[in-house]
Amino acid sequence: MKNPLPERLSMIEDFMYTEPKEWHKKIRTEIQHLRQAHSKAMKKNNRITSGLLDLEPAMEKRRTAALLSSLEKLNEHDRQLAGDWITLNIFSESYAPVQYDGHILTASSIWILDRLSELNVPLDKIYMLLPTDEELIDDLFEIDIWDCQYEEDLIASVEYVLRYRNQDIALLESNGGDGERILTSNLAAEGKDHAAVPSRQKFESLLALLPQWMKDEAIAHLEACHQAWTERFFTGIGFFKGQYIDKVHNANTIRKEINEIRDKLECKAKQYMAERERLRKNRKAQIKSKPNAPINAPLMNPLRAPNLPIIFETALAYAPSPLTALINGAGDMGDAEIVSLLDKMKGLDNLHETALKELDDVIDQRGKFLYMIVHRSYLTFDFVTEYFPEELHEAMLKPVPVPDPYELCFAMLYAVETGNDIPWLYGSCIGTLSEVVDYLPWGMSDYSEMEDPYWEEVPPMSSKVPDFPDWYARDYYWKNDDEYEARNLSQIIYFI
Repeated sequence: MKNPLPERLSMIEDFMYTEPKEWHKKIRTEIQHLRQAHSKAMKKNNRITSGLLDLEPAMEKRRTAALLSSLEKLNEHDRQLAGDWITLNIFSESYAPVQYDGHILTASSIWILDRLSELNVPLDKIYMLLPTDEELIDDLFEIDIWDCQYEEDLIASVEYVLRYRNQDIALLESNGGDGERILTSNLAAEGKDHAAVPSRQKFESLLALLPQWMKDEAIAHLEACHQAWTERFFTGIGFFKGQYIDKVHNANTIRKEINEIRDKLECKAKQYMAERERLRKNRKAQIKSKPNAPINAPLMNPLRAPNLPIIFETALAYAPSPLTALINGAGDMGDAEIVSLLDKMKGLDNLHETALKELDDVIDQRGKFLYMIVHRSYLTFDFVTEYFPEELHEAMLKPVPVPDPYELCFAMLYAVETGNDIPWLYGSCIGTLSEVVDYLPWGMSDYSEMEDPYWEEVPPMSSKVPDFPDWYARDYYWKNDDEYEARNLSQIIYFI
């Protein structure tokens, strides 16, 4: 072995754990990291701005307050995973994709009209709150709506009241891209969205037509849905935390053994150097005690030449460490213990490299999970079965409770209006909402009419045929379909 052993190895610490007193610091650090990453992205794409982060001072303060409040409510087990909960809710950017692709306000408008219809609210009371200029709603026909009860203009008019509820206070804020913020905003973060202006009065009057218990029930359903999503998150991240701790323990055990062997070799090295120094002094003394011989003595009579010295004193080009000298000279010493220690060190070095690779793999899998769980369609059966043990498959794949996706879209809007913390927990709420909108008729991810198998003459299979169909249960699929390609009855009818 030509190279000296490395310095003593320090123990790997649990970087996933964040103490409660460090929560606020962790939040600030994650926000800083996100801003740095986003700044690099902005240099590559001039169409995006810092507004996409939803981290202007007012929104940062509101999101931080909601996150700290949620951390305080965690149980003892989940508090061990607080660092990942912070990362999840900071590194999720904005509602722009889900609010537009999911058409949340369209769904909210239909739910409001359904409830008002059930309550037999006179249409005149509704119409007096809606815009009278048809040009105002021209931009709200973002998706095709074929409702059996309401005209497109009526749905769009209600959506207009919801979308522009604050226009007499301030213009809609840019979402950092080509769209606008229609859910959370700086205005809502500062609590300045309840002024007595016409647009707010019409919005609040529209919601006042609904009984309070109905709105409270919608919020309760949203909270239950969000709680189920949160439990799934902690189940998944808890598994990876356990894997991480095991890998850290394994790597640290190997490091301790390496350090112990290094200490033994260091001790041997000091003994080796002391012995070498003693021999050097003895040989030097022997050389000095011998008589000087003529320089040409070997030439005069080689058979009678005196013994030449066995060591010549020269200056070394470098001063090797005791351990380096020991390693380089161990083979010549015939010390079986040193040779054995060096062989063991070599084996541990290979084990250490493997242990670090396994640790990196777990950290990488954790990162994938943090990204994929926010985008429900990416948390596929294949991913779950590959990375999770069988006993966790059901918990990871079980859908969140979505009794009525229209109601939950309304609840999201109402939660912002009433100061609920859930909308400000961006990671968990966007994850929840992404799953909710997948139940809407237009909510299928990556839908393509050209590839829709339901245009074929063969009817889809069904895993059950209920007497009273559940319109939003995604039980209809084709053979060999992924479970996230399953559709519900409302989606089948919508795309016919």
